[in-house]
Amino acid sequence: MSIWNDAPKNSQVVFEYLKLLAKRMRTESYGEIAKATGARESREVAPVALRFPLGFIRDSICRPRGLPLLNAIAVNQEAWLPGDSFLPEGVAFGDDQEVLCVLPASLRERIPRDGVTSVTHSRNQRRLTDAAREEKKPSSHPCRRSGTL
Repeated sequence: MSIWNDAPKNSQVVFEYLKLLAKRMRTESYGEIAKATGARESREVAPVALRFPLGFIRDSICRPRGLPLLNAIAVNQEAWLPGDSFLPEGVAFGDDQEVLCVLPASLRERIPRDGVTSVTHSRNQRRLTDAAREEKKPSSHPCRRSGTL
């Protein structure tokens, strides 16, 4: 029996797409992931419909195997952060919610959005490095964790 037999609709397609994004070191908005999922399924998928597949991937695949939470790759287009339910029930950051790969506001504002909501890691890193130099801050990888979960 496959793990996908009892999975919410689209879970396997979403999982395969998240793996591809992880290999490419990319994040994408819920809308972009829904569009890619819909293209594979030959039908339209609403971004809100990703809630159950993303939760299944988090709780039934990633957590039991000690893998990174792939559902965190899916982000809100406006805030560029994962949604409120990306963490499992009973797990919270408390005051440390900014420990994620969150860019300082001064750097976030400098990354042009020009209609493209996901950029490759190297392109994003180059922009961040340039912006850090402008502010005379030491350049470091923006996704290093500064605290513990």
